[in-house]
Amino acid sequence: GAGFPGMVVAILSNYQVRMVESRKRRCEFLNKVVEKIQIDDHSSILHDRLEQIDSFPADVISARAFAPLDRLIALSHRFSTEKTVWLLPKGKNAVRELKGLSPKRQKMFHVEHSLTDPSAGILVGKG
Repeated sequence: GAGFPGMVVAILSNYQVRMVESRKRRCEFLNKVVEKIQIDDHSSILHDRLEQIDSFPADVISARAFAPLDRLIALSHRFSTEKTVWLLPKGKNAVRELKGLSPKRQKMFHVEHSLTDPSAGILVGKG
């Protein structure tokens, strides 16, 4: 995931993080941050639309305000393995979006309540 969620994962972990961002100015900013804090050994910015990126196995999939959950999963599932962790800040709609998935997909996720906003949720999943 691009922007804040992807950068947080890159800073706090040794996961290989590839942040996908289609907007040039955001890519420039993200590249400067990666360079400045010296996490380029495990972090990179892919300047393109997600649909145009070749599939690769992802350790973590994270996205905030990218798309509704069903569309996000449809676009991102090709990057997921059985070990992939999904971290999806969904705000106040977390439970509603989760309930909108098929029962099989619902079992992949649980809702963690946000520490910064008690009414917001983060969908956490595996696989």
